[in-house]
Amino acid sequence: MKKVIATLWMMGFGIVQAQVLRVDEATLAIGYVECDATSRMQQLCNGRPNCDVRVDGNLCPVAVQDQPTLNVRYRCGQDRYRVEAAWGQWVSLYCENTATGTEPPPPPPVQAYNPPPLPVLEIREARYGLPGHGWCDATWSVANQCSQQSECRVRASNGWCGDPVPGEVKQLQIRYRCGWNERDVVIGEKQSDVLRCTTSDTAYGGAGNQGLQVIQAEYGIDQRRCNARPALSDRCDGDYRCSFKVGNQWCGDPARHQVKNLLIRWRCGWEVQEAVFQENQWAEISCMQRIPRHERPDLPPPAHRHAVLHIHAARYGLLPNRVCDATPALIRACNQHAECSIKASNRLCGDPARNVKKTLFVDYSCGQQRQQRRIGEGQRLKLACP
Repeated sequence: MKKVIATLWMMGFGIVQAQVLRVDEATLAIGYVECDATSRMQQLCNGRPNCDVRVDGNLCPVAVQDQPTLNVRYRCGQDRYRVEAAWGQWVSLYCENTATGTEPPPPPPVQAYNPPPLPVLEIREARYGLPGHGWCDATWSVANQCSQQSECRVRASNGWCGDPVPGEVKQLQIRYRCGWNERDVVIGEKQSDVLRCTTSDTAYGGAGNQGLQVIQAEYGIDQRRCNARPALSDRCDGDYRCSFKVGNQWCGDPARHQVKNLLIRWRCGWEVQEAVFQENQWAEISCMQRIPRHERPDLPPPAHRHAVLHIHAARYGLLPNRVCDATPALIRACNQHAECSIKASNRLCGDPARNVKKTLFVDYSCGQQRQQRRIGEGQRLKLACP
């Protein structure tokens, strides 16, 4: 019995071998978010004269409710083609059938794509005050200013709901939602921050290989805890693997002279994971187990193998008395990084000495080496560990 290894067509001028498929690129697109399905499509179709594939989660790990579109670019010999198919449909790829002389249909016209609008802010909870001393409910006031917007700047002050703790430096805690994603933010009194929805909020989670997202981080013991999510989000969001040392540098010391722990929850695509790490322990969170081994990126060694910045204190103003505490701002920008750059300005913690040129003083360390720096207002401070 003869084994047919190619389809041949006898022509008047010679013999032509049947062409086979070669997939160049395949992506599942959800708004601005894309999941790479190239390797899977190549496994299914390369080397074949035709190929029929169903558009579903076997091509790429995306949520069913996202309803993505598959875009495929492939070639037959020197001819290039492009096809599209919606979620749940079948996509057909095929080259010229030399036995019958038929050719593949022309690719569908490329339609202009209008990205979906950004999701809007939904304020879930807002309170203003001081942990352990008292709070007032600022939910209605913040929602009235920010709801139904994609971006909103908020300044922490007594204007939201009064002064629940007179004479003390207070904070504004806000929990808000963008699409499927929920976030927390803590803003010190007289400081400002921006609540913002982004294109990544248009789809729930996204593909598993888009990096991790910290959704909750609380540091302390029992009920005495501070919110470390903003700082750890800056440190880890978007990475495949993130390592850091657990300590007071992330949000302060809510329980002095006691051993504390960090409760952290993070999202890998639409899967949520959680862990507990003890104070002074090196922690590592990761999404690597969700990525096939042959697709995992070549990551550098964990960050804790190198010296990183640790901010002990930062003061901004007219030293020594007319100053404000810039420590939280420096922690967010620099802690656990090998280097950072930040400008000395009133955006750090307000203006403690109006109409006077101020100074930023920073006490920090790189590894075991402790250092101090001082720069004038308007200048840029650059810190780096060798």
